Order: sequence, then C-alpha cells, then structure tokens
Amino acid sequence: MNEQPKSFGIGQPVRRKEDDRLLRGNGRYVPDVKLPGMVYAGIVRSVHAHALIRSVDKTAAEAVPGVIAVFTAAEFAADGRKPIAHAPSLFGGNDVTVTVREGFKIFIVPQATLALERTRY
Repeated sequence: MNEQPKSFGIGQPVRRKEDDRLLRGNGRYVPDVKLPGMVYAGIVRSVHAHALIRSVDKTAAEAVPGVIAVFTAAEFAADGRKPIAHAPSLFGGNDVTVTVREGFKIFIVPQATLALERTRY
C-alpha cells in the first residue's frame, strides 16, 4: 500500500530515500568530520529582514578564545572579493525533471557573500 504515486503534484506524498538512515542515527553530517588542523566558520545573520548597516563591531567576536579571524563585508570588498554568480541549475539528478516554459529565460544574479550596505531577506 506504500507505493509511490504514479504522477506527482502539490500535496502528494513523496517517498524520500534518505529519511530512514537519518532517523536511525546512521547519517553523516559535516560536523561529524574531524580533520587535523580543521577550523570552522560561523556567519552572523541580521535579525532584521531589511535594514541599513550603519556599523559592524567585531570586537567581541575577535575576543573569543580560538577565533582565528573575523571578516566584515567591507573587508571582503576592500580585498577585491566579488559577489558569487547565482546560476540556478535546472538539471538535477535522475529523480528530478524540470521543464522551462517557452520564452522563459534563465537569469544569473550576483549574490553577495556578505551584506555590505543593507540586509535583505
């Protein structure tokens, strides 16, 4: 009775392959990987969906034991870092089929690595 529906649509159940191993504790996650000399990165997100950035005070973050570096968007820009091109891929794995309506164009939008003057989202 747990057969996969023959056609897919909004609201229909989709059997997921990964759930069983994750629910049984057999999944492997990035935090499970420990390599010699490995460091971690953390990103502080704005609590505001849309706001002007007047200043960034990184003093407290730099004072945390073990912190190697703290970067701001202004420092990224001053170092010549450019936005990442967000290029959506319409070619997924075998279980994904995407069609594009005739006349529709895929567009590439530069995605800021860090918010510089405004937070958005």
